[in-house]
Amino acid sequence: MRERRTCDDLADAFVAEGVDTVFGLFGDGNLTFMAAMDSRPETRVIQVRHEAAAVFMAAGYCRATGGPGLATVTAGPGLAHTLTPLVSACRAGLPLILYAGDTPRTGHRLGGLQEFDQRSFAELAGAMHVRVDDPRRARSYVSDAVRLAVIRQRPVVLSVAEDCMESLSLAGPDDVENFARLRNLGSVAAPPAAPSPGDVAVAEEVFAALSSARSPMLVAGSGAVASGVQPQIRALAHAFGATLATTFRAKGCFDDDASNVGIVGPLAHALHQHVQEQADLIVGIGANLHGFGAFVESLLPGRTICLGTERFGGIPTAHPCGRTISIGAVTRLLSNKAKSADDACGRRARVTVPNRRAAIASDFEELPELFHPSLVDPRRLMLTLDDLLPDNCVVVLGGGHFWSWPLMYLSKKERDFVFPIEFGSIGMGLPTGIGISAANKARDVVVIEGDGGTAASLQELETARRHGLSLTVVVMNDATLGAEFHKLAARGLDAKASSYEAIDFADVAAAFGGSGAVVRSVADLPAAYAAGKGASFAHVIDVRVSHDITSRWYRRLVARV
Repeated sequence: MRERRTCDDLADAFVAEGVDTVFGLFGDGNLTFMAAMDSRPETRVIQVRHEAAAVFMAAGYCRATGGPGLATVTAGPGLAHTLTPLVSACRAGLPLILYAGDTPRTGHRLGGLQEFDQRSFAELAGAMHVRVDDPRRARSYVSDAVRLAVIRQRPVVLSVAEDCMESLSLAGPDDVENFARLRNLGSVAAPPAAPSPGDVAVAEEVFAALSSARSPMLVAGSGAVASGVQPQIRALAHAFGATLATTFRAKGCFDDDASNVGIVGPLAHALHQHVQEQADLIVGIGANLHGFGAFVESLLPGRTICLGTERFGGIPTAHPCGRTISIGAVTRLLSNKAKSADDACGRRARVTVPNRRAAIASDFEELPELFHPSLVDPRRLMLTLDDLLPDNCVVVLGGGHFWSWPLMYLSKKERDFVFPIEFGSIGMGLPTGIGISAANKARDVVVIEGDGGTAASLQELETARRHGLSLTVVVMNDATLGAEFHKLAARGLDAKASSYEAIDFADVAAAFGGSGAVVRSVADLPAAYAAGKGASFAHVIDVRVSHDITSRWYRRLVARV
């Protein structure tokens, strides 16, 4: 019988913390730990084809469950491969633990070939770091890491000395410390029972600004959605005759309201853009008005006030006065004050806002639809896909020029949209979708990616097939790096330098044991989508789209770069 080792203690500690899935790639530095996790009946080990994919998948698992996700890689280059997804997870504020094999306590291994300063690496990415080098404390190291990740809402790199992992277990019945010392590491603050004086002061300031504004607009972000204050924002808008908008992360929360002008900034439809430009006061509630996705200071002339924060890219946008406020308290104060103020309700005429159908039609008037015998207009593709997708599916968007199409032309309904774009990388859509599929098999998972992003993580199609993970991957294939194509063209350079021969992603999917179809007309899309229903692998729909249709996002922003 095999003697119990520290890797067993580490595995049991993760199981005790409720971890039931680990994404990883075997290597010397994590060899026996992965084997130990695989031997536990409570856990599932999903072996990936690249270390970066393991972290993207664990991050997808976190996004789907809200709980801690676990990835594991070997030392040196294994960990180095994870930098991009680790930065992304840090900026997203995900409770992810990355178990990384580390240099033995006894000195060099392989002549120092894979030595690496893992603490500095973790800090560079924005993660916390815990070094495991005492077998007697193996279980408490894991508990510390999980609690740190959950309390701080930030990834932890758990560096495990290779010889410590391999050593005989020294754990005893009393080895798990109490965690009183973690009290100083931070805690989740409870919402205040009553509005603070600062909340009241900010509410008074914003109420005065709304009262004097000619044409205000209220913008809800994911911070507002998390606080559950959409009804109060809606009531406030109606009281002041304001329009309603959202950031892309809060997409769809006012779709049923006649005052809704969609997503603020470059993702707005043409008619909605015209209405947004008329706003002389823009109040962001839990919304990052000045960061990626909105760019309000560049595109809209109105004065801005930001209430609370919307975490994106690691840069929360605070109220200009620098005061910490409760989004819920301030929004409720404003709503209640508007209800009791005779001069607010009905004082200002409601703005006439074009409905979604008219707004979409305006986009095609601005840039006519492309009709081509073998290429699809990406806008028409999304409108057709909108009718095919289940109302409650999970939609994962990769990054690139194409990403504005699904944001603008897919409706929200009961769908969850996932945006793993915190670091602006490509290649994260497919592995994120696989991680979400591993977490939740009750809902359809649909990944929408570009051809460049899909090619960057193509090998993980085999991972999905091997582990029976179902998802549909829609590749918007224009045979080019689309963002670079349009930026080169805007600078008067040869855009074709970023193009290449089209990859047949359907054939590649089949070679990995999945299935796929090439679509050259929207008329073929329903059959291609239906072919993947019920599959226990990735079904790839390779849609040949035209790069001659430049997104509104790029037409409004690229000229300013």
